[in-house]
Amino acid sequence: MPWSRSLAPLVFAFATLAVAPGCDREAETKPDAKADAGTETKDPDAASAQTCAVRGQEMERELLDACTISEQLLSVDVPFTPWKSAPSSAPSNALRLELSPKGVVVGWGSPLPLGELEARLIAEREHAAMASRSRGPLSWVLAIDGTTARKDVASALQVLASTGLSQGWVQLGTTSVGNVPKPRDPKLLAELTARVEAKDPSERAAALADEISRAMPPCPGAAKAFEAVAVAAPEQRCELLARGMAAGLVGCGCPKVDTMATLLYALSVGAEVPTRLGVAVPVTVDPKAKPQPGATWADVVAGASEGTFTALWVSPR
Repeated sequence: MPWSRSLAPLVFAFATLAVAPGCDREAETKPDAKADAGTETKDPDAASAQTCAVRGQEMERELLDACTISEQLLSVDVPFTPWKSAPSSAPSNALRLELSPKGVVVGWGSPLPLGELEARLIAEREHAAMASRSRGPLSWVLAIDGTTARKDVASALQVLASTGLSQGWVQLGTTSVGNVPKPRDPKLLAELTARVEAKDPSERAAALADEISRAMPPCPGAAKAFEAVAVAAPEQRCELLARGMAAGLVGCGCPKVDTMATLLYALSVGAEVPTRLGVAVPVTVDPKAKPQPGATWADVVAGASEGTFTALWVSPR
């Protein structure tokens, strides 16, 4: 899993990069050999504008692929779909809800008691209404841990129905992951993972941001990518960073391309190549539908078909 699926560390990273000294063209175009030792293969043609442009295009494609995968990553142990499914994503601006025996996460952060879900959804709905001209009405995607008791699933569905948010997506799992992107430098990623995961969980996002800011070459164009991301809507951040970082490094002569591609892989995808991904199943919560049986959410899904989610309901008992 990525240490922060919301790309929140970028705000911290930009705070550091924004005060970094500028560089002249000579400094921009010379990779930092000491910082990059063991991670970059020195290419005698790297200074060639044409070669650098190709490297930038390759980096951009890799990072955009990682962005796509980041929307399909699973943060809770959801059940697999009973039918064969390819990975898919809900709209990137959908409100993320994660339900588990620990509580419910709305957006990002720590789990809340399920009893607080209604008030949070009402607040999110009102915020979405104010921003509807640019972002549309509130949509949501719900990931439920398979061990969650049916009474808690029923409570969450009841809140969604009562707040007028009956249509959204449920995230299930699949092992049909296809050709997922891989890090350019697995050794660097492993070393980074060890350093970051040695930190307290609450400090890991900031630690990753610090790793990225210290590895950044003295390249104003690349730093501007972080500036754009820091003020962008959450659903735009990953793509903006992918395009901005690739273009920025090309503008500086392609210093540390492999290093930065690996670090941004860690930010968007995480410490490991995923072996299971999410499937976003469109769902309509319908209190009039026949309640689905099962003691836990995993039991409910095991007896479901794709048609089940066109009118889904789970009773407390």
